[in-house]
Amino acid sequence: MDNLGFQCYNEAKGGWIMQLNEQINHLSKLVEILNQSIRNEEAASQVIEVAREMFNCSSVAVLMMDEHTEDLRIRISRGISHLFMKEYRRPLGSDIMVEVVRTQRPFMSAHVPMDSEFYQDLKLEHDYSSVMLAPICYAQNSIGILYACSPEPEHFSATDRQLFGILGHMVGMAVQKERLMKMARKLTPLDEKCGIFTYDAFREHLADEVKQAKEFHFPISLVLFDIDHYKSYREINGA
Repeated sequence: MDNLGFQCYNEAKGGWIMQLNEQINHLSKLVEILNQSIRNEEAASQVIEVAREMFNCSSVAVLMMDEHTEDLRIRISRGISHLFMKEYRRPLGSDIMVEVVRTQRPFMSAHVPMDSEFYQDLKLEHDYSSVMLAPICYAQNSIGILYACSPEPEHFSATDRQLFGILGHMVGMAVQKERLMKMARKLTPLDEKCGIFTYDAFREHLADEVKQAKEFHFPISLVLFDIDHYKSYREINGA
């Protein structure tokens, strides 16, 4: 390799390393954001914003599976019209999207010709040439797909596919985090706003008291108060 060729090689390598460092910085910032207590809708929005910056995509979308029909629906996106999002419903068939869901592995194609048998299967609203898919998983089950495309051929690389897979994993973690928080709220014995027993916890506590009263033969009384406008009172004076 002559000096000019070696210089060009070093410049190309240096540019690739700088781009990779920028992408890693994006991921690091995203991890900090997702560590905060936010809903998975907000987390998904943050992920696709970062994906669009990292990979300069024309369209990015989070497609989630319907719990009852298993059809894919667009939950949130960038570069896709609201009308298309609202009307989009895609049954899982036997194409590449199904393979991504089944294998839980990211997919990337640097160039999909418009006359390809897979073109329409991977198309959302706009024409594209390069495309990436990443599985979104929760409790080891696939629940959706993270999607990105570009009209430019060879737009994505193998490294991009791996990083995009990480973003899909982050969306899955956000879903898991929110569902666990909902479960924890159901299991906690105290109401967050009132600071008193929830109805389920009250029933369990009352059942225990009645059991002890019967066992040790002591009387027990139950007094119920019906407080008018309690919500307004609580908001002004606290619980």
